[in-house]
Amino acid sequence: MPGEDPVDALFALPLDEFVAGRNALAKQLRADGDREGARRVAALRKPAAAAWVVNQLARTAPAETAALLEAGQRVAEAQAGALRGAGSAPLRDAAADEREALRHLLDRARPLVRNDQQLHRVADTLRAAATDPAVAELVTGGRLTAEPQPSGFGGLDGPDATPAGEGATGPGVEHRLEEAARRAWRRRVADLARQAEDAERDAERLERRASSAEAEARARRDDADLARDEARARRAAADEAAAGP
Repeated sequence: MPGEDPVDALFALPLDEFVAGRNALAKQLRADGDREGARRVAALRKPAAAAWVVNQLARTAPAETAALLEAGQRVAEAQAGALRGAGSAPLRDAAADEREALRHLLDRARPLVRNDQQLHRVADTLRAAATDPAVAELVTGGRLTAEPQPSGFGGLDGPDATPAGEGATGPGVEHRLEEAARRAWRRRVADLARQAEDAERDAERLERRASSAEAEARARRDDADLARDEARARRAAADEAAAGP
């Protein structure tokens, strides 16, 4: 990931240093005569806490981040294949790889968050990156500033995001809404796939418990049969002794 670009360096700063760094960079660009560059830098928003953590993961764990995004792409492709009748096995495999990549990234994120609630928000942001190419692009560049909205209909900000007030009307709005709807649908399908995986794991766990309980019951029945045989033998011995010689 580029490290010499001053904007990249700005997003790599500790979160509480972002505003001061942004203002200093904008001032330097104005002094250098780059008024447009200064304007763009001054307009950059301070990242939300979870977005900042994801940006740091993209820088410090690029292989794990790439693995998550690649698995997310495979999930989307497998979903389309399943709808065409290709079966659910590729979807299960891709979803398992996505969960594993997410687990690795969250392990790395733990030292960077303040609490479990923030970790959950980081997880949601990473899941959004795995399902939404627009989010993935910002994450890969390490310049995400806002957490994706749960609906999947926008709410992302970054250096190349559409400025406020633009895009509400005009050419291309229908296309953007269609893309947002498709992203929301893919996320819903991914959620359902994860829920199905969880249900399958629960069923397997319950089946193992039932098998274990059945085995234990059989063992106890065998013990009871042995105890009854021993009791009969002792009763017979007692009766024989009572009868005398």
